[in-house]
Amino acid sequence: MNDTKGLILYFITFIIFISLGFLIVYKVLVPLVDRLGDYIVTKLLKSKIKSWSIFLIVLDIINTFIIFSLLILCLAFYKKPIIFIILLIVYVVLLLTLTRVFFEIKKLKNNNYVPFIRKTLLKFNKDKYIISRLNIIINSIPSIMVHFIVIYLLLVGIISFPNIDLSHQYFLLLVLPISAVTYIFIGTKNDNEKRVRRIIVYFGIVIVIIRQYFIEYSSIPSNDTNLEIFFIAFFIAAFIAMHSFINEIIVDYKTFKN
Repeated sequence: MNDTKGLILYFITFIIFISLGFLIVYKVLVPLVDRLGDYIVTKLLKSKIKSWSIFLIVLDIINTFIIFSLLILCLAFYKKPIIFIILLIVYVVLLLTLTRVFFEIKKLKNNNYVPFIRKTLLKFNKDKYIISRLNIIINSIPSIMVHFIVIYLLLVGIISFPNIDLSHQYFLLLVLPISAVTYIFIGTKNDNEKRVRRIIVYFGIVIVIIRQYFIEYSSIPSNDTNLEIFFIAFFIAAFIAMHSFINEIIVDYKTFKN
């Protein structure tokens, strides 16, 4: 089987998998997190825990550990798609479930313990803007996970079939900006959440542009006559990306204050 046919088969499988992925996330995983969280809270309330403050501290430490473990997971298993996706789903479900348990117990027991990450952010952000936006991001984790998997599997497919026509490869790469647009507008009707999602996308674009132009700049000889054109292109691309990113934050912050 040549690379073009292999990629077509991969792409058909890819579409089926993503469709099932959306169905599983929103019809299975989200209800699972809610039910699992409620079940754990019910069992904990019937237990003989003497100090709920200590329990919340331990749970907060576990949640913080899971968050940092996700970063290590991305670095350790990004070349093994199946293992990576399974572990990602397990980590996300565990994180969302324990987070739900934490805040339910905190509310029911009227406990004033402040999570470590939240406490750290409060020192730098008295009006709670960052915290409110982090809460929005946490609520949109299922959508982030699905779109991340889409982009990841797409890149794996392109790398796995290097001899496909450039026109086919270009067509597949168009899925990247389309995924960014669907991430912003699909899955939420809340304008605040759409702005936060837009900020995340703009931030990703800034990182990609800076990294890509750095790689290109490192390979250009100092006496290259095209160096001036390179700097002009870099300035235009970086300015548009950074301006969009900062402007969206300013607009979102003003909306939050009002």
